[in-house]
Amino acid sequence: MTRYDATVPVKGTDDKTRYRKVGVVFENQTQETGETYLRVLLDFPVAVTELVCFQPKPRADAAEAKAE
Repeated sequence: MTRYDATVPVKGTDDKTRYRKVGVVFENQTQETGETYLRVLLDFPVAVTELVCFQPKPRADAAEAKAE
C-alpha cells in the first residue's frame, strides 16, 4: 500500500506556490482482481477545485526513533 500526502496549492505574497497538507491518499489493490484504486481521506471538509498528492517526505521524529 502506497501513501501520498494530499495537498492544495496556495500562492504566497511572493508569487511562490506552496502546498498545504489537507489529508492523505492511499493506493490499494482489490483482493479479487488486483485492480488499483485510490482512497482519499481529508482532515476536514475542503472546498477546492484541485488536490495535489505527493509521496510523503520522511519525518525527522521517525528517523530519530529508528536510530534508537
